[in-house]
Amino acid sequence: RAAVRDRGYPFAEVFRSYDVHEDSLSARIRFELEPGARGRVDSVIVEGTREIAPDVVRRMIPIRSGAWFSQSALYRSQRDLYRLGVFGYVNVTLADSAPQGPADSSVAVRVQVTEGTLRRLRMGVGYGTVDCFRGLASWSASNVLGGGRVLDLTARVSKLGAGDPLSAGFENWPCGALKDEVGTERFRLNYNVAASLQEPFLFSRLTRGTVSLSAERHSEIQAYRRDALSANLSVTRETRWDLPVTAGYSVSLTRTFAEPAIFCSFLSVCRLEDAEPFSEQRLQSMVTLGFVRDRSNSVLDPTRGSTLSAEARYASRLLGSDSLIQFAKGVMELAVYYPIGRRTTLAWRVRGGGIVSPALGFGGQSVRYIPPSERFYAGGANSVRGYGQNRLGPVVRVVNPERGDTVLSRDSPGTEVRRFVPDTLTAATGGNSLMIANAELRFPLPGCGARLSGAAFVDLGQLFERGKELVDFSKTRVTPGLGLRIATPIGPMRFDVGYNGYQPEAGPLYRKEGPELVLLNPLYRPGRSGAWVSRHLVFHFSVGQAF
Repeated sequence: RAAVRDRGYPFAEVFRSYDVHEDSLSARIRFELEPGARGRVDSVIVEGTREIAPDVVRRMIPIRSGAWFSQSALYRSQRDLYRLGVFGYVNVTLADSAPQGPADSSVAVRVQVTEGTLRRLRMGVGYGTVDCFRGLASWSASNVLGGGRVLDLTARVSKLGAGDPLSAGFENWPCGALKDEVGTERFRLNYNVAASLQEPFLFSRLTRGTVSLSAERHSEIQAYRRDALSANLSVTRETRWDLPVTAGYSVSLTRTFAEPAIFCSFLSVCRLEDAEPFSEQRLQSMVTLGFVRDRSNSVLDPTRGSTLSAEARYASRLLGSDSLIQFAKGVMELAVYYPIGRRTTLAWRVRGGGIVSPALGFGGQSVRYIPPSERFYAGGANSVRGYGQNRLGPVVRVVNPERGDTVLSRDSPGTEVRRFVPDTLTAATGGNSLMIANAELRFPLPGCGARLSGAAFVDLGQLFERGKELVDFSKTRVTPGLGLRIATPIGPMRFDVGYNGYQPEAGPLYRKEGPELVLLNPLYRPGRSGAWVSRHLVFHFSVGQAF
């Protein structure tokens, strides 16, 4: 019946009958189709609008006067109107319950809507092991300037109490993951202030556009800090395969701060003053292209289906970008979910990516520079969970004689002396290639009800630096673990424990001596100290599934 109604027969009916033959244990089933008259849509009736004009509703649906009737077009219309985010209720049906006559060839479509709240204010606070305390405030207005346009104003802050100038000592507790950030450029309050305007009808109901302005400071633990003023323009097109494709252009005034030892290790730029140009404010001009194919049954907690996404970025002097900010980057991810029984799910994900950059003349040598904020990093609650945030992959270490602790030690039997032990700072260098794979079994816990469930997972992955070394897959790290999930209205609250049986990553060890960095050991590997739990177990707390 649905197939016939999609071909212009709005009142098609299918009648079934059957005969059962008990002696032969068989049955005959008969289907009779009554298509009725073929009909075109003669009008679209819109009911329930208050501030949004009925013509806005009509142009956002695929039903047009004069077109042959299609049942699936009714469903698509309802879905598209809900996607606007301005309606609390949508129902798209035939206005006629029966044909007016045997030769009637026209029908009317009724669109019933109830407008949702057109002005919304949201505020929230939260906590994360890496972000410490954080806050959010946003205000949105729908149907701005008519046409269903949406204006969003948002402000976010994180690392409250564990970042200058609002540090309150929380880096010691309860945000201990940030303790090693003290004294670095990354030990700063993070923020993002943004304004965006979305146009839902850009030349076509299948195309929407967004323009936004933002100011942000974002830091990644043990990696980098990025300050940026940005303007972005993006266009999203719904394709015939229900695959939204997004193209964008962004221009930013950006500064990126990273440990000078990273530039010494990769670019042989070891004088501190020679590394200063890498942290100067520069112009980044970039185009992006990406898509998301979501066939999962839930955004918050999928149990069946799959999600495929890909994104490509390109920054070049041809687009107006600074000569030091030129690269091409690609990332692809596939996640699949299989239901096993009523409440058990087997989920797996693979993610990979690569970056290339042109050779540039810098300091009398040829270098291939990739901004630290565009490099790949791995490890963390949504990556390889046997490692802390950004702690998987290549690292550099720096002995800082200006910072450290005074400890008591025995110089000779019965004699105690005070010695100054300098700090050793560890910084993740990231990589230009990424490979991550995850497998997770999500299952109910007997006797714990529907809100509590468990998980067993295995994560593997590694970062590589093509061009500097051969890609060695034997360096891939595999970390198993267990987790606990508590169902909430905003997604599962997640507690994960990953096991790490590996030694710390070996890497260059430098010492600051005046204006230079001096290499002490090209493959320094510190020993592990502390209890077995702190040496081998990594704990994560977050909201939402890992993938």
